[in-house]
Parts: sequence; C-alpha cells; structure tokens
Amino acid sequence: MTNAAPHLVPLRPKSSDDLLNAHEVAAMLAVDVSWVKNHCTRVEPFIPHIKLGGGGYATRRFKREHIMKFIDDHLVTSMKRA
Repeated sequence: MTNAAPHLVPLRPKSSDDLLNAHEVAAMLAVDVSWVKNHCTRVEPFIPHIKLGGGGYATRRFKREHIMKFIDDHLVTSMKRA
C-alpha cells in the first residue's frame, strides 16, 4: 500500500478580474477585516460587494475596480476652515 500525495490544484497569480475576499480588501485599505464586514452590511460608507448565498453569513466578494472607485470616492484632498 502506498501513500499517494493528495491532489492539489496549483494556485495561479490573481488577475485584476478576479474577485477579492474580505481579507484582501482589508489589506488594500489597511483596515481590519471586521471593518470591511461592517461596511458591507450596516455601517456607512457601504462597500460595494457581491453577495453569494443568503442570510447574515453569506459569502461576500469584491471587484477590484469597485474597491478602487470606493477609494477614489472617499478621497479627501483638502480641509475647509471656517
């Protein structure tokens, strides 16, 4: 009897078209994963996402282009003084 190695699918580098998970978005925004999850469901500003499945524990994925737009939309370039 031989011990065969389990079949593993090699990971390929992510392309810009691949969907991101909450951990990857958190890394892009330099925030905690809980921040990303909160801003998907109940705290503004809402992060655009794709909801896969139902209920509160649904899987959420993100398009890189939407995250980049979210960043651009929330860019503060100057502070007004009263």
